Amino acid sequence: MILTSSELFIVGGTLINGDGHSTQSNATIHVVGDQIVDIDTSGHRPRKDSTTSHVSLIDAAGGFVIPGVVNGHAHGCTTGPLFSSAALPLDAERVRQNADRHLTDGVTTLINLCGLGSKEDLTVLDDHPLRTFISTTHFPEAIQAARIVDGAGLTAQHEALSAEYMLATGQAVAIGEVGSGATLGGGVASYKYVPQAVGEIFNKTINAAQATQLIDSLLGPNRQSRPSDEAFYESVMALELVSSKPEQSKAVAKLKEAIVRYAQKPLVYSLKTFDSAAQLSAKTGDPAIFHTAMPSVAKLLEVAEDPKNQDATLIAGHMNHTSIPLDQMLIWAEKLKAAGVVIDVSILDSVHLQALVGTQEIDALMASGLVDVLSTDYAAGNWDSILEAIERWWQKGLITLPRAVEIAAAAPAALFPKAAHKRGRLMPGYFADIVITKKGDIGNVRTVIIDGQVVRQATD
Repeated sequence: MILTSSELFIVGGTLINGDGHSTQSNATIHVVGDQIVDIDTSGHRPRKDSTTSHVSLIDAAGGFVIPGVVNGHAHGCTTGPLFSSAALPLDAERVRQNADRHLTDGVTTLINLCGLGSKEDLTVLDDHPLRTFISTTHFPEAIQAARIVDGAGLTAQHEALSAEYMLATGQAVAIGEVGSGATLGGGVASYKYVPQAVGEIFNKTINAAQATQLIDSLLGPNRQSRPSDEAFYESVMALELVSSKPEQSKAVAKLKEAIVRYAQKPLVYSLKTFDSAAQLSAKTGDPAIFHTAMPSVAKLLEVAEDPKNQDATLIAGHMNHTSIPLDQMLIWAEKLKAAGVVIDVSILDSVHLQALVGTQEIDALMASGLVDVLSTDYAAGNWDSILEAIERWWQKGLITLPRAVEIAAAAPAALFPKAAHKRGRLMPGYFADIVITKKGDIGNVRTVIIDGQVVRQATD
């Protein structure tokens, strides 16, 4: 074999190549430049000597060797408008910190789904190894929804763009997130906008669960109904926002107006965007990712079953959204999958903090076998590692490691070809995006390689 410069051998690991069913112990991966050129499963280990100084060798020492994770649903990795509400962007330092966290977690390709940004908003990561892309929701209805809730991060440049233009020029690689918890009365309303309103009106602090309680009591779980005011007043009293007679309080009336603004008024525009997004996906072939929650799941099924959208690629983002009752979640997932919708599970903060989502819904979906792809979403900036979640599911017997790696890497790579062509698998001819983990623990990332270059190496 003729050895050239920029060669790398990875030896001694347990290879999980992304095909969904196979593993191979003591495999050797040969990388030249940015591509995998050979995988030797005979157990032969190349030796590095003084005549091959241009060759690097990494001993995986019994760890897992897997494709880099392809995260198709993330936020906070551009300096553009944040979320579907187009909130003020994060600063450059926070964006780079977020990118660093994803890289440390084994993500090598990421799609930021805020949807209303531009390619200029990605320049903050031009010199960062994480392969980061953006999506588009530059539809008139989406901008109207953003304006109702927030819109502080929008510029004239952003508003002048169209979703079709963004896709045609290659600035965006997908459509989405269509809706989001910021304009469909979901997570962002609960952990950002409603607590913010409570702070301004009552000078008190509430958490996301308490905000959800207020929203549910006023608007119901689908955000389109109006339960009796009595339930809302009981929630206000339970949170001790006022001491007596909330029905006569001007402050409580102001809170009610704020909740309607943040969790109900934008719904009509966000749901109209579902039709526009599905039709554009059918026209262009680009995938569309939808906010899937109680206020939107029926609409997603409607657009999926519409014959004019039969050529669309539709993804039910975070099917594990806790607004959908567990006894209905699997039913909706089965209906959507039967209609051709891709089922996504977002890890959110389910591994550690569990402030927004727990494990019951996510475990039930994993056990059902309905899940097609994995992502992180944002979870107020507290998202957990996809690979840590996989380790937990594997230990609980809910999924095999080959299948888990497939839905974390190969499956999303196939869904997003503009972002991850010839990635998500470990095989000759594919780009060398490779993650090496600690022995026996797929959630403990030790080495990250992108395009054949080591970009992250654990030091402990």
